[in-house]
Amino acid sequence: MERLKLQTKLRAVDLFCGVGGFSTGFVQAGIDVVIAVDYNEIALKAHEVNHPNTEHLLLDLYDTYQVDFLIDKIKKSNIDIIIGSPPCQQFSSANMKKDVGKGLELVEVMLRIIEEVKPKYWLGENVKPSRTPIEEAFQVVGRVYNSADYGVPQKRERYFFGNFIHPPVTHQEDGLEQLTLDSFFGLEEKQIQSWKTVKDIIDENEEGWKSFDELPDTAKKRVLDPEYQKGNFAHHKLVFEDQPAQTLTAHHDNRYLLITNGRKREYIEFNEKNYLLVSGENSSSNGRFVQSLEQPSWTLTTSSNYFITNNIKFRKINIVELKRIMGFPDDYIVQGNMDSKLRQIGNAVCPPLAKAFAEQIIKHHKQNS
Repeated sequence: MERLKLQTKLRAVDLFCGVGGFSTGFVQAGIDVVIAVDYNEIALKAHEVNHPNTEHLLLDLYDTYQVDFLIDKIKKSNIDIIIGSPPCQQFSSANMKKDVGKGLELVEVMLRIIEEVKPKYWLGENVKPSRTPIEEAFQVVGRVYNSADYGVPQKRERYFFGNFIHPPVTHQEDGLEQLTLDSFFGLEEKQIQSWKTVKDIIDENEEGWKSFDELPDTAKKRVLDPEYQKGNFAHHKLVFEDQPAQTLTAHHDNRYLLITNGRKREYIEFNEKNYLLVSGENSSSNGRFVQSLEQPSWTLTTSSNYFITNNIKFRKINIVELKRIMGFPDDYIVQGNMDSKLRQIGNAVCPPLAKAFAEQIIKHHKQNS
């Protein structure tokens, strides 16, 4: 009887599920996501296509009556885990009109559901700037995690809070071997791998390359010119070498790109064999991020508009590559027009990081059952 109990899958509810990054990681780890809730109909439909065995509820959790309905539904569903990623827009540093109080409302709703349902484990996720207001308002415990440390080719820092088990990192900037004392499996040697990079997920045979010579001057500026539409955030601007150094500085002279990151300064040859990742016109700073493909991507946003270029030709990053930067499988389905797809991908939790949390929850549950 005890053996059967250990083999039973844990059951989870995903609040504010979006396209399903949280759900995907938990399902990959072996947890059943039995209910998924969101107010965005397009994202919820995409979640349903990818997770057909989950019950999907289109609910507005600002509405007390709908919250009451959901609580009653969850109580009848034998739930072990609640996960959720309340909307981040009111906490985001990119939102100049953010209302932190408004953002806390849905966090409070999630915490009310957790308090009434009393799951064995629960886990919330939000942008890094939400940490202080959430912890001050609700006295919860959490920490910031970098998705690159869990096999995602993206340096995406997000705040996770709740009743969960900390997942040990699987990747770091320079991989190494280390001995890990695991209380369940005993002493074992684990390989900490190097961060995955943009180069690891780029399809070199992808079509859609264009020559700069084919473009009008205005289009060339939108793609690459570091002086084009610089934003108001000085630490994000790309400026010429003879200007004061910023956190990220680029010098474009058709052969070399100077990248300054803190005190580190390096020249990267800008030729047909060395491609660079460049943010497009819609970056949150309205400036230009430029980086080598030999690094993880910077944080993907809901309006990410990336190009790969070697200053001779360029192409846009495609949807499959954007999914890979987040850690989604290639065949994961996103729906709607391009803007909708970008929002679904950019708002998601990275599945590999979600999976790391889920695996630790499963391990802890087995140890204590």
